[in-house]
Amino acid sequence: MRIAYWTGYSPVFDPHTTVTEDWELPGGGWGSERSLAQMAVELVKRGHHVEIFCWRTSPLPVFNATDFDVIVVQRYLHFWLYEESQGVPVVFWQHDVRPLTGYENTLLWQDGRQTYANFVQAGLCTKSVMLTPSHTYGMMQHYNIPHNHFVEIGHGLPPPKSDTSGIEKVKNRMVWISGWNRGICTALEVINKIDPEKHKIEFHIYGHQAQHEGDENAPYPGRTLQFFDWRNPSLRQLIEESPHDIQLFGYVSDEEIEKAWAECDILLYPTDFVETYCICALEAQRAGCFIIASDLGSLPHTIGDRGVLVPKRGAEGVDMEHNDYIRVVAQTLSTYMDNPELTIPYREAGKAWADEQTLENKADEWIALLESVIKTNEEKKSRD
Repeated sequence: MRIAYWTGYSPVFDPHTTVTEDWELPGGGWGSERSLAQMAVELVKRGHHVEIFCWRTSPLPVFNATDFDVIVVQRYLHFWLYEESQGVPVVFWQHDVRPLTGYENTLLWQDGRQTYANFVQAGLCTKSVMLTPSHTYGMMQHYNIPHNHFVEIGHGLPPPKSDTSGIEKVKNRMVWISGWNRGICTALEVINKIDPEKHKIEFHIYGHQAQHEGDENAPYPGRTLQFFDWRNPSLRQLIEESPHDIQLFGYVSDEEIEKAWAECDILLYPTDFVETYCICALEAQRAGCFIIASDLGSLPHTIGDRGVLVPKRGAEGVDMEHNDYIRVVAQTLSTYMDNPELTIPYREAGKAWADEQTLENKADEWIALLESVIKTNEEKKSRD
């Protein structure tokens, strides 16, 4: 197959890339970008031709839809709507809670094409790939699109780049490998409630942020602790006043992240972000970490009963007050640190599940879907 990926603005993709077997995404990227890059390389290894187009600069990259058998539009749909499919089938690969940012219920461009639902109903999108059942359900409810339009294909992990089999867990070591806007302050508030005399915690903060101002080697050099001060001034204070060992590492290599997961004992993820999947939870489970997290979005699927989910809502169905939630999560964390043997079944179940979520398996699902879409489109053309 000749496959075109079209993605929205991203600081890590070039405007046009012809993917090779040894190509790597420059500068890291977020989970959705990394998953695209990994899948593209895997498909090339299977003998398919893959090109990635990214609207990150003006003018737009030169693109001719008829050069391809199928087009996969990733993330925000309105980045694609400048282009025409010219009869080539389009599959929408959604990673977010909304397919359009800032354009809800409005005309998109001058030619009258409207929101996601209209795009689907007009037959301009053959299938939409969602990551989890809750992701699908949210789209169905919000846009009133039939269930048979959706296909669920979750993320898969590529083989590790390094051998971490001889690395042991560090007791009470926790890591944060996610966006700082996804609950890092809540995690720090929980950690700071734990008595350091009883349980001394190491909290290692990673991510695609620079370690300091002027760190131009980072993929996102402006995303420093100083940058986050104006968004959440309490972050610096929570770090500086913590009685525990809090360390910031900034951006590191994939091999260093694999080592970090191997040494990580517990993933504490009390996020208030509505995850559509959560790749870091998948990585944590593959590494045998014990997970305590909130129950928002798709976490009941990605973590489920393989970890401990602390509901954001109380028994009356009302969202807990923030301080009450911090207290409950801290009590839960303390209980399992007091009784580490209770975490073993969760670790084993999580690793068994994560070991099945491979990039190879997900590539099989993608190939089957794309071949089906191409075949259906060809049959439609022959009838017409």
